[in-house]
Amino acid sequence: MNNVDFYNSISTFYDDMINLDSSVNTKKKLFPNFIKENYKTAIDLGCGSGADSIALASLGLQVTAYDKSTKMLEFAGNNSKRYDCKIKFSHSDIFKVAHPVKSCDLIISMGNTLANIPLIIINKIFKNVYHSLRVGGSFLFQILNYDRILFGEERIVGTTENENSIYVRFYDFEKNKLGFNILSIPKNELKNTQLFTTIIYPHSKGAIVKSLDAAGFSEIRVYGSLLKEKYTKRDSKDLFIHSIK
Repeated sequence: MNNVDFYNSISTFYDDMINLDSSVNTKKKLFPNFIKENYKTAIDLGCGSGADSIALASLGLQVTAYDKSTKMLEFAGNNSKRYDCKIKFSHSDIFKVAHPVKSCDLIISMGNTLANIPLIIINKIFKNVYHSLRVGGSFLFQILNYDRILFGEERIVGTTENENSIYVRFYDFEKNKLGFNILSIPKNELKNTQLFTTIIYPHSKGAIVKSLDAAGFSEIRVYGSLLKEKYTKRDSKDLFIHSIK
């Protein structure tokens, strides 16, 4: 399944799978660790159903959010209304997003978004991000720690459930890429279990940092969480990188 069809298909249960309300509340508490007092504008690249955009808007930033899944954007729009947040949502591949030079204070990309994109395109994205930021602006993004995942051949990404369904996320290992699967299991209708699959790219910390450096970022900080915990190659679940222009 191509990437767009994959996210369009899982959009109907995505908020249940990630627990959107909990995600919004967590990000509202932790994003201020990376937001300077003079920051006013933010861009969310690959916004999904809007949790991170809503958190930023709730913190007082003017947010523009992009995603290539029209179905995800529909849910994002409805979620922002539920939270009474004014967010500009736009349908676009994030490598095609263009902004006036030095126009933005903060750019984020969370939820493993960049793992959906080949490194050659990420190189272009990082250059666009750099030129879109004001001097002193920040680029904050997260992907899973693929150095650990590949080393241990960890197939299970995560399992979540609510009173109605169980969601299992897991990998199939292929050369230079991964098959990313989501198994949706309705507890009372097991015959309606569905499997959704797409391809993602397991970027290493080294490759990402090299790309950020080539884009022009001189201050690149690596963390294992939004709490600014130390990143370790073999132990950290996530890779968070905060780059300042």
